[in-house]
Amino acid sequence: MILVREEDKRELLCSLVVFALLLSIVGCGAPKSPSEIVTQFYLLASKGNYGSGSKHLSSDAKLMFGLFVGVAEGMKQFASEEFGSQVIRRVEILSERVSGDQAEVRYILHYTDGTKGSADSDVLVKEKGQWKIGLSW
Repeated sequence: MILVREEDKRELLCSLVVFALLLSIVGCGAPKSPSEIVTQFYLLASKGNYGSGSKHLSSDAKLMFGLFVGVAEGMKQFASEEFGSQVIRRVEILSERVSGDQAEVRYILHYTDGTKGSADSDVLVKEKGQWKIGLSW
């Protein structure tokens, strides 16, 4: 039987708590900004990564995308209508406006064939501390 002093138990417990907190902070990374979410969403959707892209949608947007055909299939249809066969090279962020748990990001999509789209914008909402692309009508 190993005897451990009460003081050593407390030190070990405190060390474990500090380690767990540091691990959770480092492991989760910093929350992404609305602009980063918009950029990731369009790059993923343009490349056909609909499952990964759908993680950036708000629950309302997922419901709308998946209302008739499922979220991934809805995103596929959206990408087909939005980009056709073009692949996005980069997303140029024009502005980001945050007000509480809502944000608006204005951007221009640049395609690999050298063309670019018109200025557009998306509204984002915060869900469980994370920015998500919402519905904007």
